[in-house]
Order: sequence, then structure tokens, then C-alpha cells
Amino acid sequence: MTKIACVIVTFNRKALLAEAIESVLTQPEAPEYVFVIDNASTDGTEAFIQQQFDFDDQHLVYVRCQQNLGGSAGFATGIRLALQTDCDWISISDDDSIFQTGYFAAMRRAIVTQPQQGVFSGSVLLPNGHHDAMHREMITNSQTLTVKPIAEADYAQDFKYDIFSFVGILMSRGIVERIGLPEQDYFIRFDDFEYALRARKYGQFLRTCLKSS
Repeated sequence: MTKIACVIVTFNRKALLAEAIESVLTQPEAPEYVFVIDNASTDGTEAFIQQQFDFDDQHLVYVRCQQNLGGSAGFATGIRLALQTDCDWISISDDDSIFQTGYFAAMRRAIVTQPQQGVFSGSVLLPNGHHDAMHREMITNSQTLTVKPIAEADYAQDFKYDIFSFVGILMSRGIVERIGLPEQDYFIRFDDFEYALRARKYGQFLRTCLKSS
């Protein structure tokens, strides 16, 4: 059976984080492991989250960093922990990523139907229902690394793309082991862009629709 480890990185957004965790745990075919990496929040995140969820469950792990080294270091920490499990795939997301019901079931179906694919994702929707173009992009110039967003009309079907953000990305363990961890010195900007460039060496990424089985 395919096993998924979900990594969520947070800083000072405890209410959003609680919603994000809940959206993962209540999924049909939820991930086998969930790692919450807290970048030294100062808003009472730890106490709040410990009250909301049962972290005694061995598949739900909360890690509080001693200092805020940035989102990239947080993702590196979570991915490193995920690789210590027997997971086959790693989900990466921020604390404001609320997963639509059925997301992980759809990803598991995609893994079966597209066995050659190493990176999957869904869409990132704005409150108005439109797609947030900055999260899925195409490279238009490989020398200057110029990119363009995916057109809204293209979201009507599955498509491949070149650059992702750390919002709702599912990566195979094999690719993660090949490319290593996110570059921690980026702190918060361009960390996902650089990581996508490394992963892109093994093929484009597939955005898949959340279709009913």
C-alpha cells in the first residue's frame, strides 16, 4: 500500500493551522503520517494545537523549532523526518493550505494511473474560486528562468507544468532522495522555486483534477 507523509510548516497562525490539520486528518484515505513543524511561533500555537488534536497518536507529530529559521528550514526539517518513516510519497504545504475533501484519495488514484510521474499536485484556489496563478507556472526561457502562469482555462483538465510552490505538492520519495532537502538559507522566498528546478530534472509536474472515483 502506498504510504504518504504530510509535512505542514507554520508560524504564528494557529487558527489557520488547526483548520489545515483538520482538513488533512478528516480526509478519506488520509496520509499515514502528519508532521507539523512550528517555526518557534509566539502566539501560543503549541498549547492551542495540543488542545485541539491528539498528538499521542504516533502518526501525528508536532515539532517546535527553537528559533525561526524560515519556511525553507521548516520544510527541510519536516521532509527529513518524513524520510525516516516508511512513506512512499511526501506532501508539502503551508499552514494556510486547506485541503479539499477527497484530495488525497485523488492523489492516490493518480499515483496508480500515472506510475511514471514523480510529482503531483492539485490546484490552489483563491476565496473567490479563481485559481491562484503564482503556484503553478511554466518556464518560458530556460536561460533567464522567466515563467508564466497557467491560464485559467487550462485548469479544466489535467496539465503538466514546470514550477510549483510549497502549497499542496506531492513528491515521490525517490525524487526527494535524489534532489535532497530544500535549501535552508533561502529563509522564505524562492526556496520552492529552486526546489522545483531540482525536481524538474526528473520530469514535469502533473496537476490533476479531483475527480470522483
